[in-house]
This record gives sequence, C-alpha cells and structure tokens, in this order.
Amino acid sequence: MRLTRGALLLALSIVGAHASGELPSYERLFVRPNAELATPVVPRLTFSYDGQEAAALSAETADATARVVLFSLANRQVRYAFSSHTGSMSAVAFHPFQPLLAIGATDGQIIFWDTDTLRQVGRLTGHQGKINSLQFSPWSPQLVSASDDGTAILWDIGSQRMQRRLSGHRAPVLAAEVMGTERVVTASTDGTVRLHDALSGTELQTLRLPGRSTPNSLATTFRTDIIAVGTTDGEIQTWSITGTPLRTMKGHKAAVESLTISPDGRLIASVGRDGRMIFWNLTSGLILDQVSAASFPIYDVQFSPDGDDLLTASSDNTIRLWNVVTRSERMRFVVEEANSRSTVPDWMTD
Repeated sequence: MRLTRGALLLALSIVGAHASGELPSYERLFVRPNAELATPVVPRLTFSYDGQEAAALSAETADATARVVLFSLANRQVRYAFSSHTGSMSAVAFHPFQPLLAIGATDGQIIFWDTDTLRQVGRLTGHQGKINSLQFSPWSPQLVSASDDGTAILWDIGSQRMQRRLSGHRAPVLAAEVMGTERVVTASTDGTVRLHDALSGTELQTLRLPGRSTPNSLATTFRTDIIAVGTTDGEIQTWSITGTPLRTMKGHKAAVESLTISPDGRLIASVGRDGRMIFWNLTSGLILDQVSAASFPIYDVQFSPDGDDLLTASSDNTIRLWNVVTRSERMRFVVEEANSRSTVPDWMTD
C-alpha cells in the first residue's frame, strides 16, 4: 500500500554542477519512527533486472511500513516506498528477468512483490527464523533462501511451493546461492561452507576455512565455477566448485560483510565494517583498487546487470551508486529520521 503522511516523508535535493565537475545528486528519504525494532536489520539492496531501479531495506527505520524502498536510478528519485509485511524486513532480491521482487522477513516469511503493478503477488512460509539472504536462480524458475533456522530452502517460483530443504548446518545459514542447475552453496556461522545437490538436496561436500575464520558473506558467478567467501577476520577465501581451495585474499581490516562478482566474472568487489570497498582480480586474487567508501560499516554491495555500476549500503542508511571504471560516486540516497519540524511535500500527500 502507498504510505500515508504520518508514515513517510520524502524530500528531494539535487546538487548541481560544480567548478570541479558534476557532483552526485542526493535523495533524502525521511522516516518518522513510532516503535523500536525488536530485531535490528542491516541495510540490504538489489538491482532490478534491467539495472534501471534498485530496492533497498533501511537499517534504522523503526516504522516497518517504510522498510522497502524502490529507487529509480534513471530518474534519480524514490519511486515507491511500501510495506509488504507487518514485521521487519531482512533480505531482498530482484528476479533476473522479471519485475518481481522477493522480500525476506525476520519471522521467516518471504513475500513476492510485482514492481510494475506495485502489488503483492505471493507469500512463502517454511522457515522458522529470520531470512538472511535470497537469490533467484538465473538458470531455472527457482528461489533459494537462507535462514537463522540453520537451513536453506529451494522454492519453485511458479507454484510458490517448497521443493527441498537443505540441511546439515548447526548454526544460522547466512547465505545461499545457486550455481548452475546442479549445485547450491551455503555458508553458515558454524564455520563451514557446504555444497548441496540441487536436484536431491543431498550434501556433497563440506568446506572449512583455515584457522578459526568464520564465513560472513558469499558470492558465486555463472561465468566461472568459483566460490568466494568473506570472513569475520577480514579475509576472502576462494574455492573451485569441486571444493579445491584456490586463494586467501587479504585486504580488509575488519569483517567482510558482502561480496559481489562482476557479470563477466573478472572482478570481485568486497565491502566491510572498515568502511572500505576493495576491487580484486578474481583469477589472481590481487587488489586492483580500494576506496574509502564510507565512514561507517558497509553491509552490502551489488554489481549492476551490465557490470558498469555498483551499489553499496552502509550502516548510516546511505545507498551509493558507483561507476566501476572510475571508482567514483555517481549518486547517493540517504534514509534518515524526520524531526518534528519536517514537512511533507505537497506531491506526496494523499
């Protein structure tokens, strides 16, 4: 549903040209909280299938009705903000070929939202804990979810039914991704990364990080059969799809919160609690560049479908759009609380 005056305040300020060049434009989303969140949620984001839009979850917003925000990157404005659930949101993913958004909640439910009609079109139940990650398969009509209940689930999108539950972990599953039509990779706080057969759900192999490292983020790509895992101690470990260790990549000074591999399979971008974004050569494991992207921890990063841009989400509720080639910031959306003197622009009133 569209938000009311009391729930959401939007204001737009565009920064124009500057003597040293054109500055990013700033979109400010003001939210008036009315309750404390029972479960804190870190910011999450996702590109639409055509790269023209992005969806984001807010980290600090206490009003659940403003939890999901659709940004039009082409028009540099917030297109829509809505509530799809009575509880807090914790994960979000766009379908790779359709205007379909999957939203995970802290109570274990998953909601489907049509971003063309702006209507809810489905709901999945099966998890008993917070949804930590969602990924649509680019190869088949499937969605994979990872949860605090220690499992991942493969869902059939068409029937909106559970196909199989992937078990084996002894702690929350932080991330799950489909690799091809035959493999699913899961990463858990139990210290393991597991490979599962996507057809039978059988566990094929257990991968362990060196030392006492714990998985904290996961990335795969359909271009190369490489699994990349960011750890709590700031390292990135890569394996082949057969489970062969490849490289340990060191560069972050704190936990690696998110990883993303470029569509062409050449680059990997990582962000972490140290506020830095690092670009790596996926094959060699060498650092190509690093950017002090924020003065706050960065919790999510995503390549655009064409690989030209990146989105980052930091704990100060700031969504940034970056040019991959120049490593420069192109756009910024800020989510923040409204004070008592804030006003609602006429164009947002009911």
